[in-house]
Amino acid sequence: MRIRPVGGILVSLAFCCTLAVAQSLPAKLSECETYGCGGEWKFSGRKGTAHWPKGVEAELTIERFDKDQVIIRRRDTNTGNLGATAVYTGIIHGRRISGDATYNWPGHWGNKPVVVQWSATIEEDASIASSRPKPFALAGIWQADLKAENGLVPPQYKIDQTGDTIKICTKDGHGEYCWMGVYAAGDPLIHLSSEHDFTNGLPRLLDVVIENPDRIHSPFKNVPGEVKVTTSRISPPRVDDAACDDANTAKVEAYFAILRAKDAFDRKDPSKFACWLHSGAMQGNARAESLYGGALYAGIGVAPDYQAAFQWAKKGADSHDFFGEFMLAMIYQTGKGAPADPQKSREWLAKFDADFPKELQQQQRPPGSWWDRMSPEQRQVVIRATRAFFDMQIGGGAMDGLVAEQMRNNPRMTRSQAESQVEQNNSAAYRDAQEQQQSGFSTMLKMMLGGDEQLNEVVRKSQQRQK
Repeated sequence: MRIRPVGGILVSLAFCCTLAVAQSLPAKLSECETYGCGGEWKFSGRKGTAHWPKGVEAELTIERFDKDQVIIRRRDTNTGNLGATAVYTGIIHGRRISGDATYNWPGHWGNKPVVVQWSATIEEDASIASSRPKPFALAGIWQADLKAENGLVPPQYKIDQTGDTIKICTKDGHGEYCWMGVYAAGDPLIHLSSEHDFTNGLPRLLDVVIENPDRIHSPFKNVPGEVKVTTSRISPPRVDDAACDDANTAKVEAYFAILRAKDAFDRKDPSKFACWLHSGAMQGNARAESLYGGALYAGIGVAPDYQAAFQWAKKGADSHDFFGEFMLAMIYQTGKGAPADPQKSREWLAKFDADFPKELQQQQRPPGSWWDRMSPEQRQVVIRATRAFFDMQIGGGAMDGLVAEQMRNNPRMTRSQAESQVEQNNSAAYRDAQEQQQSGFSTMLKMMLGGDEQLNEVVRKSQQRQK
């Protein structure tokens, strides 16, 4: 009698544990192996069916599915594949399963088993999947970070991404080669496979590690060790292909953060513009520091903060970034962000005059661009016109005219008091001047973010002002 309760408890525990295992079984797997990707495996409990893009179908049975091992048995049901079986074994890593598949098909392959590698992604319930971070948008053109030697250019790759499916293709003189795999959010490792029979040394199976949305690497086994080939994005990134936050959880490097800021600016998304500049500035990039100071000064995507604008611009200027130098010249001239100091304004303007033409001349642009077609004399005209446009922002603008008028009418009024009075009056002239100031500063930021169209616009506005 005393044993019965204990037995009841044991039976209950066994039943509970059986339920726990059953509940952990997958409902759907997206599968890849040496012969290609696109396998769709669906389960109801331990039984399931499999379908592949070329019409191959099979019955599946889960023999084991836990943290220590996965064993799934397959029996093909197609007329052309009858008798073919396989045993898939692997280990679960997060939502990823990877391991070996052993095929047997009596009367084929010399009656010997064939072993291939396989991987699969565990598909989640929609409510769970929606709570996970989105995977990076990797679509674009990438290039291996290798030195060009003996006239050979480092290989380029095109990445296409549809949902969880990733396709990576490259070309050589013999044709195009592609690998496909499944990329799940939160999993930095992608197992890729190709249907090609490579004769040029390329691997049929390829593992790709996602370092961040702009850099990936592939470990290649070599003797006596392992070679890591890094590939970087060369097509412009998009503002939304990775999340921007103060902690930079996406690990976006400063250079690519500035490029995303440019895309945000072009798309008129000021908050993400400021966010990406701040991300680059926090990494100590001088250009990002100066540009973020500009965003704070003009109140683009963030609340205006002249003191913070001065601090960030100073960081960039101390690293010889010419936009930071210009910002300090303007701040010391206007007294917005630091006490007005004409002498310091002139000193920083002199540094700007030395560094600005030098960098503008050295900037690399694609062959055939607007800048590339100019003669050296024409480029000097552009430099002078751009310099004149920068001068407009320091002094002589409509806003400065209103402030100067207040100070002439009230000789005892300081510049700060005059600015406050102009703002309080809120006249139509003040609003027009404010809009003009914002537009002018935005044009400068456009030019700083690159692109010959923006540079052309700066020259045009400068020439209109001079007329």
